[in-house]
Amino acid sequence: MVDQNLTNEQLEEQKKGSPIELLFKYLSYLPLFILTIAISTTIGEIYVRYVIPKYKATTLVVVKDDKGSNTNGILDEALGNKKINLENELQLIRSKKLLKRVVAKNRFNIKYYSQGKIKKTSLYVGLPFELRVDKSVDSTQPFSLVVNNTDIYGADIYYPGKITKESKKIKRVKWNEIFDYQSRKIHLNLLDSIIVRNKNIYTVDFNSIDQTANEISSGFSVSTYGGKSTIISLSIISDQPDRGADILNSIVEEYNFLGIEEKNIANTKMIDFINERLKLIENELGGVESNLSKFKIDVLKGIDTKDEKNLLFKNVSDNENLITAINLKLEVVDMLYKYINTPKNMYELVPSNFDITDNTISYLISTFNGLQLKRQREVPINSEKSILISDLNNQIYEARKNLLESLVNYKKKILNDNKSFKNEIINYEAKLEGFPQKENTQVSIERQKNIKEQLYLFLLQKKEETAITSAATASNYKQIDDAEGYGVPVEPDTSKIRMMTILIGFAIPLIIIYLIDFLNDKVTSRDDITKYTKAPFIGEVGHHSNKKVLVVANKSRSIISEQFRIIRSNLDFLIQDKKVILVTSSVSGEGKSFVSLNIGAVLAISGKKVALLEFDLRKPRIIKNIGLQKKNVGLSNYLIGQISNIDELFYPIDNYQNLHVFGCGPIPPNPSELMLNDNMIKLFNDLRSKYDYIIIDSAPVGLVSDTFTLSKFADSVLYVIRQRYTLKKQVGFIDEIYRTQKLGTMGLIVNDVKVGARYGYYGYGYGYGYGYGYGGYSGYGGYGGYGGYGGYGYTSKRQGQYFDNNSEKSPFKAIKNWFTGK
Repeated sequence: MVDQNLTNEQLEEQKKGSPIELLFKYLSYLPLFILTIAISTTIGEIYVRYVIPKYKATTLVVVKDDKGSNTNGILDEALGNKKINLENELQLIRSKKLLKRVVAKNRFNIKYYSQGKIKKTSLYVGLPFELRVDKSVDSTQPFSLVVNNTDIYGADIYYPGKITKESKKIKRVKWNEIFDYQSRKIHLNLLDSIIVRNKNIYTVDFNSIDQTANEISSGFSVSTYGGKSTIISLSIISDQPDRGADILNSIVEEYNFLGIEEKNIANTKMIDFINERLKLIENELGGVESNLSKFKIDVLKGIDTKDEKNLLFKNVSDNENLITAINLKLEVVDMLYKYINTPKNMYELVPSNFDITDNTISYLISTFNGLQLKRQREVPINSEKSILISDLNNQIYEARKNLLESLVNYKKKILNDNKSFKNEIINYEAKLEGFPQKENTQVSIERQKNIKEQLYLFLLQKKEETAITSAATASNYKQIDDAEGYGVPVEPDTSKIRMMTILIGFAIPLIIIYLIDFLNDKVTSRDDITKYTKAPFIGEVGHHSNKKVLVVANKSRSIISEQFRIIRSNLDFLIQDKKVILVTSSVSGEGKSFVSLNIGAVLAISGKKVALLEFDLRKPRIIKNIGLQKKNVGLSNYLIGQISNIDELFYPIDNYQNLHVFGCGPIPPNPSELMLNDNMIKLFNDLRSKYDYIIIDSAPVGLVSDTFTLSKFADSVLYVIRQRYTLKKQVGFIDEIYRTQKLGTMGLIVNDVKVGARYGYYGYGYGYGYGYGYGGYSGYGGYGGYGGYGGYGYTSKRQGQYFDNNSEKSPFKAIKNWFTGK
């Protein structure tokens, strides 16, 4: 129900902005929505049908610490044990270096496809043959080849592309036979003689290891499985679920191998160090044994020492054993100090299996090696100039410095102990001064021999221990279950694509409609007029597709006839008891001659005598449009004084006996000056005395000044605006004329109106609830609720015809009409 307290402007604003009108605006473009949604969904279905699907494979890996546990307690941290850093593990497991090793070892850089009529299908399990490439040639350049006409003996080789009758075969090859292809030596190994009999067309793509690693990396993701656990979740997207699962299993296997390899780095360094020292000790021991043997032969000549000296010698021997142990420690300390102090070993691991009883040195060696291992793990994934590597270098430098200082202090302590034992030996030897000097020399040589033997045996023992440790090294990574590929593709997401195509198909018309409204500079809706001017509306004339110009008939009940009758009624409020009406517009083509003629006709059939003056002296249209035989005389002749009787000028119109049309006559060279003639006053005085209404069809206001000259003879002005033709900026010019009263009393008539949401035009409210209901009339859809301008125009008998009562039922015709603007 309409609120009767609302003004006409408020009512129309309410109607224009209501949700139902916005809905009908877009529903009027329903054919476009159907077309774009159909096209969009079709494209989506084609994409889903022919795109190569992608599958997902996943697996889980547990990361354990060096003690075999996947947790790190406070005690472990206090003891300096390595703590698990899952972020580092994630970076290492997704590193390109690891992926390249996986690709190279498992030949994932070779892909096989079966060609169909439109798309090709990826193959992985159940291959009929496999490609082998000679490793001696360049493997960084990718290549492809097509295999056709396969049988149990061989196949035809073609260059990449669709095989047609015109395709030229490169060669026929036998299985396992090496042949040249694009500067490479390759061969095809037969795997399944049954499958090759199908004679399918296969494509083989050989990509570089780097390219394949990048491709795997793009679909490979690594993440933590839970906040508190040390489980890593690995997943990959590939064109085959089995291939994805094999890639994940290979990545985990290679990562385990790298973990073991990293652990064995320290043991390998230890064995190399021991082997180097064994060679030196072996040479020294051989020299001492040779000296002892030569001394016994040349000096002692086979004579043994005396029994009574045994007790003294035992005491001396006990102290010498202690000195030997001390000398062994000194040798170890010197070897470690020399090794650590060598610049080339700055970032090498320090052997840690020597029995050094000093806890400080043992802890410093463990800390130093821990820093070295951490640096070796971070260097591949960080720049040498990065903050992390720089910080590790500083820590290694400080640990190395502290370790060297501790070795020096430890050596000083050992030397003090050695000095103490030597003093005791000196005391015992003083008691043996009476013994021959030769025996003392023999004891000294044997002492050196014993020291070298014990050091040699000690090194051999440590070498065996290190070798056993290396053989028993276990990985810190354990795969929970083998990777599993899911048979349902994750790409393309059919439901998501279908939804997106529907949304896109729905969004495109919305954007088009918005752009049409945004870029439109023509008057389309009532708001386009009321926004710029307050001039009153007298009425509106619907779109007229026929060529007939005089559309108002005596008994006509057409919509346009009724519209002109409404204009006739509204003129009473504009001109009241006055007679002269001037009709003008902004530019040519807005329909002022059409409006002038039919206003004259609707006034004439009401019993009023009407004079229609063709005063567009530059471009007269009325006589021509009616189809009358043009006279040689007209208004221009009267104005220059050639004719004095106006009754000789008018044209009678059949069936309109009260309507007299006064033609302009010959087109004068100076229309503006001619209208300033004194005969203009005489003309209008004569017309006022003989006619009830005088209608002036003048020239456009925006082009010439004739209308302003004629306006002083007019009682009121009807200004014609044409929907979808008059520019919006011209409405501002109309408002200026209205505000300044340059043309006097003025009202607006909107011509060529197409009503409906599609055109943004809903009529003007001069009354409420009254309508004619001409539902059967075609071409003016929506005027069924038009009367009194209170209806919205949707009471047609054929409302289903695209909401604007289009008389042509075909959907394709409706679409055509939409694009052509009909």
